[in-house]
Amino acid sequence: MQVREVMQTAVRSCGPGTTVAEAGVVMFRADCGVLPITDDTNKLLGMVTDRDITVALCTRGKRADELTVQDITSNGPVTCGVEDDLRTAMRKMADAQIRRIPVISSGGQLEGLLSINDIILHAKARGNGLSYADVMETLKSICTHREPVTA
Repeated sequence: MQVREVMQTAVRSCGPGTTVAEAGVVMFRADCGVLPITDDTNKLLGMVTDRDITVALCTRGKRADELTVQDITSNGPVTCGVEDDLRTAMRKMADAQIRRIPVISSGGQLEGLLSINDIILHAKARGNGLSYADVMETLKSICTHREPVTA
């Protein structure tokens, strides 16, 4: 099974100059916890999460309208391709401990987003060989606690 069969294609995104305040409003209105950061050609530059926003606002001493999403995220997100096998994408998510992975074209353009929720619902909705055990293993890896970062 390929990523394209499970991924979401209606994905909200923002530009690198979007303020954290603006990104927060988009996330609230779209009921999502992540926004891909793209350029004018829809090339994926990074990802910003609601957690990134929370940590930045609590640690940087600046207001949400004083920071851009580019200021608070790192470049080089873990990605997968539309043609990738779903299990390969699940391994990437488990290894990186991420619940959502951007799906990109061979040219680096954002094509969609694959979430662990999409995978769980797909496994539930279909008898397609994607076992609950496979999904639970991925979710367990994502949820495994890491050593805290000391500042």
